[in-house]
This record gives sequence, C-alpha cells and structure tokens, in this order.
Amino acid sequence: MRKLITILIAKMARFVGRIIGRGSSQPGQIALKLDPAILEKIEYPSYIIAVSGSNGKTGVVEMIAKILSDAGMSVCFNKEGSNQIEGVVTLILSECTLKGKLKRDVLLFEADERFSRLIFQHIHPTHFVLTNLFRDQLTRNGHPEWVFDAICQAAKSAGKLVLNADDPLVSLLREGRENTIWYGADPQPDSKPYPDSIYDDGRFCPRCGERMTYDYRIYNHLGSYHCRSCRYSRHDRDFVLENYLSDFSAMNIRTDSANYPITLQNPSLFAAYNHLAAFALASDLGISGP
Repeated sequence: MRKLITILIAKMARFVGRIIGRGSSQPGQIALKLDPAILEKIEYPSYIIAVSGSNGKTGVVEMIAKILSDAGMSVCFNKEGSNQIEGVVTLILSECTLKGKLKRDVLLFEADERFSRLIFQHIHPTHFVLTNLFRDQLTRNGHPEWVFDAICQAAKSAGKLVLNADDPLVSLLREGRENTIWYGADPQPDSKPYPDSIYDDGRFCPRCGERMTYDYRIYNHLGSYHCRSCRYSRHDRDFVLENYLSDFSAMNIRTDSANYPITLQNPSLFAAYNHLAAFALASDLGISGP
C-alpha cells in the first residue's frame, strides 16, 4: 500500500508540475520523503543504462535514446536532464504502473557525477557509460580526482562499464574488473605529445603518482599514455575514431570486424566522442551500423 500511495502521489505531483511549469525533481523529493526505499520496490526492465561524466552526458543519453528507439526498443529517459537522485526518481515513478512495473525495454538516465553513487545504492545499472573527467566548478565538483572517488563507488554497482580509454583517470575504473567496453580516438593531424594549454591534469599517473608519458594527446589529458614506473597505460580499444575531416564533420568508427563512416551535424571533437560512446553502447546491445 505504501508503494502504491507513493507512486500515485508522485504521478499527481508530476502532472501538476507540468501544468504550472515547476521543476522535474519535486515529485521525486516528495516520493523519497514518503518512502526512502521506493526505488528498490520497482520492477525494472532488462536493460538499465546510466551515463555520467564531466562533459557529454546529455548528448550521449539523447543519442542512445534515438538509436535504441529507431531499432524498435521502447526507452524512457530523463529528457529534462534532471540528473540527481530526485530527478531519476521522478522519471521512474512517472513511467511505471501503479504496481511499480516499468513497461519499457530500457531505462536510460543521465547521472550526476557526484550523486551517481547515491542513485546506484538503489538501482544497479546493467551498463554504466562514463564519458570523461575534467575540471568543473570549484564550489560544485572541485578537482577531477575528487569526482573520481565518488564515481568509483558507483561503478562497483554496475554490471558492464563503457569507458573512454583515452582518459587516464576514467580508465582507472578498470582495476579489478574485466566486464568493460573501451572506446577512444586515433590522433588528429596536429596532435602532439605535450599539452596545448597551461593546465595539465594528465601530467601524473593516477595509479602511482609518477610522471606520465604521452605518445599523443587528443585534447588536454585525453590521448595515448603510459607510465614508465608502474606500466599503467591506455587500454586496447574496441571502438576507435579515425580518419577525421579537418572540421570534424565526418569520420570513421573502426572495430575489429568493420568500419562505419559517420557524419556529425554538430562538428566538434567532443561531439565525435559522444557519438562513439553511444555507438559502443548500442553495439553491445546488438545494434550495429552508423
């Protein structure tokens, strides 16, 4: 009965909120006050996909939703981008039946880097996509290493990781795990082995703290790296960006078995990485092609 009342009130609050233009997190706040364990009482679909990282979360979620929907899968995702636990609760309770069953093939949500560990205490994703870890607002997230510590706790609850191999800090999540999909990029024509800005967050090895050596850098600390001290290095990639046009409007995704040309409507390096992350995830679900 408590579950039923909580779901009903959350749905009513969501309906009223849409009419008056209130935020998408308030129904979740109400639901968590009524039943803090409500997420543990929901019947979830076979696929639960979470996406997090400093940059690209929203874009990757929207691309994954489009790819899976075009493939005939029914997907519910947080279109408003409300990515803390209250927003995720709102999404789930709005989409489930009064008995607590999500009648979709896929639950897909964007998860805030800091709060993903709180969400994952109640929901255990089958796939966790991590885009990158960059400097953020100091008062909010501080240094990437602080964010990594929070995400590391969340990753332990995920079934399969989809990681940006070019980010040495993100790649550290592989420690003690085998169930991981890797994506990354080949060098651009002007890629260099040293940073092109005054900040160098990839200067030291995240495992042992010694100086990191780069074969090339794609952007800031993203690239091909290795540590001469502990031999920490970029993992072999399952999905690789290559053959960029100079304006990033088109490129190729290479796998062990095929090559897939892609065209970007929003040409940029980060958009290319977002496409690659979405492509890698979709491929693992059995959806192939550009």
